[in-house]
Amino acid sequence: HEASTGSGSGASIVGIFTAPRSAAPMQPHAVVTLVAGAGIVGDRYANKTGSYSGLCLSARTPGEREPGRQLTLISADAIDTALSLAGYPLPASYGEFRRNVVVRGYTATELLAAQGTELALGANCRVFVHRHCVPCFYNERACGRPGQLRAIFQSSGVSCEILVGGVLSVDDVVKPTPYASPGQNTKQDIGTQPPGYFTIPTERTAAMITGANKQMTETLFAMMRRDPAGAFRPEAAYNSVGLKFW
Repeated sequence: HEASTGSGSGASIVGIFTAPRSAAPMQPHAVVTLVAGAGIVGDRYANKTGSYSGLCLSARTPGEREPGRQLTLISADAIDTALSLAGYPLPASYGEFRRNVVVRGYTATELLAAQGTELALGANCRVFVHRHCVPCFYNERACGRPGQLRAIFQSSGVSCEILVGGVLSVDDVVKPTPYASPGQNTKQDIGTQPPGYFTIPTERTAAMITGANKQMTETLFAMMRRDPAGAFRPEAAYNSVGLKFW
C-alpha cells in the first residue's frame, strides 16, 4: 500500500544540480551521490557553505541545522505552469531556481502535499519531505524576473532530509514509499522559521513583519557570536544582486 501523497506514478528526475558554495552557479549533473544525514556530495549544503548553512533553526533538535537543508526538490511541471501564467517564457535551465533535484510528473499541489512523507528517489535513495522551500528575493533578482517570487511561490519546491543515500541519476523514478517504510515515521521538522515565512511577502500582516524583524535581529546577534562567516554568507549573496539580507 503506497502513500497517496504525490502522483506516485510517471514521475521521474529530469535534472540534478549542485553548487559548491553560496551564490556560486548551479552545475548540472547526470549522476550524483547522496549521503544520508548530510547532502549531495559536492553541494554547498553538504559542504556547509550554503547561504543558509549557518542558520540553526531545527525544531526537532534545537541548536542544530534543519535536516531539510540536505536536498531540495522542485517540479518542472509546476515551474512551467507558474511562469506561463505570469507571462514569462520557460527557463533556459531549471538550475536557475537553485534546487537540487528537478522532477516531472508532480504538480505543485502534489509536491507540497508530500510534506511529512518519505519519497523514493531511484532504486535506493530515500528522502523525507520536511517543508515548503519558499522562494527568495535573491533568486528573483538573480533570474531577472520581476514578480517571480510571487509567481512561483506555491511552485518553489520542498526541502528534504536524506534518509538513505546512494547514487542518483537523471531519469530515475520518483515515487512515494509504502506506509510501512520506516522512513514514513520520521518526525517532521519545518524549523523555527520567522513569523510569516510561509506567507507571500505582500500578504504578511503587520504582526508577522514585526515578529520576523525581531527574530532576524536575534538570529543575527546569535550567529555573530557562534558563526560570523555563516552570518556573512547570505548577506554577501544578497549584496551581489543589490539587496540586503539582514
